[in-house]
Amino acid sequence: IARKAWDLFAGAMEQGAERQLESYKFVLERNPAPEFMFNGFGPFTVERKELRSQIITVAQSTGFGWERTVHISGSKASGKTTLLRLVGEDLLKAGKTVYYFENSRDLNGILPAIRDHDKELSERIFFLVDETQANTGSSPFTFLLKSAKNIVMIGAGIPDYGASSEGFSMRLQTSKLFITRQELEEEGVVDYFADGSAANVEQVSALVFHIHRDCGGHVYPLMRLSELLVRAIVKEGASAEDCINTYDSHGFRNSREFGEVCRRILPDVGKYDLIKLFRGDQDQVAVNRLERAGFCDSSGRII
Repeated sequence: IARKAWDLFAGAMEQGAERQLESYKFVLERNPAPEFMFNGFGPFTVERKELRSQIITVAQSTGFGWERTVHISGSKASGKTTLLRLVGEDLLKAGKTVYYFENSRDLNGILPAIRDHDKELSERIFFLVDETQANTGSSPFTFLLKSAKNIVMIGAGIPDYGASSEGFSMRLQTSKLFITRQELEEEGVVDYFADGSAANVEQVSALVFHIHRDCGGHVYPLMRLSELLVRAIVKEGASAEDCINTYDSHGFRNSREFGEVCRRILPDVGKYDLIKLFRGDQDQVAVNRLERAGFCDSSGRII
């Protein structure tokens, strides 16, 4: 009786894990891109087609699933999640089966279902796993990195901070997520901020390129700060020089909006921590905070 009860219980648990796994299936629903509309700067998405192509080429190449894993390494608010979802869209359009986990902790409790799924598969499927730094020691995570034959994991997380990024076959480094000046034009960023007006393009370009240089190509501050400042050009006829002077002013740098941008990128790092670091002061607390935000590697080198 006890054995029968246990079998029933185990069967119910297994079925529950299967249903739970199915709930993570990724669906194509960018109409009009609801998952991309809450980045803080409106509905525009930097598409990163070249990066997507690189990731998919590796993920779909021959070999076992664990041999084709890819890790998108990036600092906070650098576009990791958006890129991960865009890759998922491409795979769905190619007729592939895709599962999406918002956090690597979501893998907990469904290892039996993942293992069974992997055994039953006759063709490759893809697990997109975000926030890899949150749960790298788990058994499901280890299975996907070292044993899965037909499941390819594409992960995204903060590099060198417990993200196990070295365990992936390919690592897309943080610097790759920083957008180049050429990409600003190719991706249509300037045209987006010019609001369809050819007359605004020259002034908007000058402003956006200035902010790009100042941010080092980090996508979120570039887009958010451009949005805040470009309105004066588009709505009020201001010049790029006027907007750049505003951007460089103490008033703007002390504004609530500018502070929000800084806190999103460096949530635990204060202004004086950064000043000390750039002066060469050895402050391990500040280094650790930068490391958690993805701007400092494990050797203490600022990215």
